[in-house]
Amino acid sequence: MLKKGMKKIFYGVLLFEILCAFLAFFTNAGYVHKATYDICTPDAVQKSFDGSEEYRFNVKEIGREQETVVFFSHHQFVEVFQDGEVVYSALKDGGIWGHTPGSMWNFVPIKNGAEELVVKLTPAYDSVKFEKCTFYKGRELDVFMKIFQRAVPAFLASAIIIILGIALVASWSVIKRRAKIGNSLLYLGCFSIVFGLWSTNETNVASLCIRNRVGAYFLAYILLMMMEVPFVLFAKEFLNIGDKKIWKALCGLSVAENIAVLTLHFCGIAELKETLFLTHIVLCIGMVYMLGCLIYKITHHEIDNRVKVSIAGIVSVVLAAVLDILCYYFRAGDADLFGRFLFLFFILLVTRETITEAVEIMEKGRKAAEYQRLADMDALTGMFSRSSYERDIQNIILNSGIMIVSFDLNNLKLCNDKYGHKMGDEYLLSASALIAKIFQKYGKIYRIGGDEFCCIIEKAKECPIKYCIEQ
Repeated sequence: MLKKGMKKIFYGVLLFEILCAFLAFFTNAGYVHKATYDICTPDAVQKSFDGSEEYRFNVKEIGREQETVVFFSHHQFVEVFQDGEVVYSALKDGGIWGHTPGSMWNFVPIKNGAEELVVKLTPAYDSVKFEKCTFYKGRELDVFMKIFQRAVPAFLASAIIIILGIALVASWSVIKRRAKIGNSLLYLGCFSIVFGLWSTNETNVASLCIRNRVGAYFLAYILLMMMEVPFVLFAKEFLNIGDKKIWKALCGLSVAENIAVLTLHFCGIAELKETLFLTHIVLCIGMVYMLGCLIYKITHHEIDNRVKVSIAGIVSVVLAAVLDILCYYFRAGDADLFGRFLFLFFILLVTRETITEAVEIMEKGRKAAEYQRLADMDALTGMFSRSSYERDIQNIILNSGIMIVSFDLNNLKLCNDKYGHKMGDEYLLSASALIAKIFQKYGKIYRIGGDEFCCIIEKAKECPIKYCIEQ
């Protein structure tokens, strides 16, 4: 029943994901809000040696009144002028948290009567110099809704990953109390939560709704650095690798890298954005470790369901990671456009396999406990059996504080012969009920033979034995 219940939960989550995907499609197609906008091309672009750029627009060519120019700035300080007057700026950095205004969507409304619009972008880091910037024009709400709608699929995928991660940790805590299982569910859950939070923070939904962009920037890098350790621990635990050194070295490397880049950041030597390649290298090493574990299993002919699931999952995750890193460094789009969807596929595969195994372990444990209970109890009277008595008597240290009371029923064989075994059973049940009524509160009662009973009383002084015998 537990196994069927977990399968229902798994397929329920999968159905929920499909429904969310359909919702995202219709939202993205514009059925929820008929939002429209156009790309706005600058009339002139001026680049400086420091990496700053000025984009000039003829306001009359932008369009009707109440138009808004919208653009995304990636770690760039922003100044917008209309006819030489500053109408919008994003020049404040985060100080110790990052000398950058962060990455954000900028909405600049066009003033009535304006003739020229100038947008100046100054890079906070050398890596974002002369970065391509696309400008859009339209009514502010229309542009906002269109950007928001396009980000919904990625946001929903990230949200589902977080929910699955929380469910995995909760499932692990529940199952751990009922059966001896490993920690793969815990590690996968922790990794999923961290990955999901990071992925959510990278969507345009977060860019539009979270106003503290420096805080979001800092949080993104911290979450990215936190992924390595739970991923390595999960790979080792899930694939049941007897490795005692490599995983420790990788976790130590990750911790050392985290300490190093944070030290460089807070000392003002190199900020997190500038040392991101180190985090990417450490994450890639973690994926190589899981690939190595899979190759070890395959070459040693230890291909079970977990290995098969891992092959499908790790191929998708590695592919996603490579594509996402290429997208990030070559500015080809969303830095996690592929990863969040392929990782969702990976986590669903692994979760199904892990939960199924955990439930099977729980079921085996339940059956073993039931068999043990049946072995320890006498089927007729419900008292403890002879095997239970022999086990307990070996573990008890006999001393003056222990009392053992034995009982032998009179004429059980005569009762069986004269009145039948059914009446003999009634005789046994009545006698055992009487013994239990008087002695059960003082000790443990056993049926050690056909007509023999025994009670072990560990605190003899507390039992009024003469009164009990009279009763």
